[in-house]
Amino acid sequence: MDRSGRLQLIATPHPSPAAAAGEPSPGEVVWERVLEEELGCASEVTPSGHLLTVGTRGQAMLWRVDPEVDSLELEHMVDLGGPATTSSLSADGAFGLLDQEDGSAQLWEPAQGSLIEVDGSRQATSSCLLQGGRVALGQPDGQIQILGAPTPHRPFDDADLPRPFDDARRHPVLAMALSPDSRRLAACYFPTFVTIWNLTSEEVVGERVTVSRVNQLAWSADGLQIATGAEVAGPTFRIIDTMTTTPSPRDLPREAGPTTAAFVAGTDLVVTGTKAGKAYVFGGSSEPVLVFAEHSTPLVTLAVDGGNDGQRVLSSDEGGTVFVWPLTPSPVAKARLARAVDDWEQKRIDGSVSDG
Repeated sequence: MDRSGRLQLIATPHPSPAAAAGEPSPGEVVWERVLEEELGCASEVTPSGHLLTVGTRGQAMLWRVDPEVDSLELEHMVDLGGPATTSSLSADGAFGLLDQEDGSAQLWEPAQGSLIEVDGSRQATSSCLLQGGRVALGQPDGQIQILGAPTPHRPFDDADLPRPFDDARRHPVLAMALSPDSRRLAACYFPTFVTIWNLTSEEVVGERVTVSRVNQLAWSADGLQIATGAEVAGPTFRIIDTMTTTPSPRDLPREAGPTTAAFVAGTDLVVTGTKAGKAYVFGGSSEPVLVFAEHSTPLVTLAVDGGNDGQRVLSSDEGGTVFVWPLTPSPVAKARLARAVDDWEQKRIDGSVSDG
């Protein structure tokens, strides 16, 4: 997706001698769709294959993407009445949450044709879409309000998560992120700590984790780690172990400014992108094991794909450049183990026999 309103499916198959005839080559555009207006924001593609896009004039569209059969279908559309700054979509594509420039958050249920402004969203410091159409609103005083799914008779049912601190200072909620299993909510409070909530028991999981100037949170697919960061200089990038609620540092250059992160399934690797246009790959230690430096503008997207034949990273930057690069490169050459010279070879070396 790009800002001009163009949606593309780009092929990135692994090169293989056994590839079927007619398979698209890496980088080939399989299909393209151009929207009627420029793109303001968009969600990620959900596990159900849905995608939410919002144009700069406020037209929200729900798409169904199926790369296996190279299809892109428009399922629903609604006019928000103005542009949106961010958009998110539930895993099943049933609910969308759209934050608008006037500070309001709109909850969209496409199948029912309903668009409702979330109560209290204009005063909130952050918002997050939960399972079943519920919405979490972070408050300036550090409280998190959980709003139940709307009904015809009552727009929302109110509940609150207690503030996870005792001091009288205000700790506004800067950012929130829902775990992949939808059971936990990570929240970053100003100025320097992250708390993980169990949404069923409405209790804090473990201890709060001290971080530095963080306003970005990203869960790993298995829910065991959280990447934290902020687009500012300094030691802002940390990985939180959600089982022990302890941070393990990954040392980026102080001027880097992390912008995005992605975890590599089944490993301890995490990839983080920066404002400098570099991507750093970290393992279990604080120093990066790989640095990818082909981008010339800040990174905006990182994704990891691949199986036993090697993982690949897809990275894109603000300038519209997209790279696909190997995370675990294959060896470029093979060699046999050394062996002793046999009698015939020795005679050739001595010159006692000819090549003939």
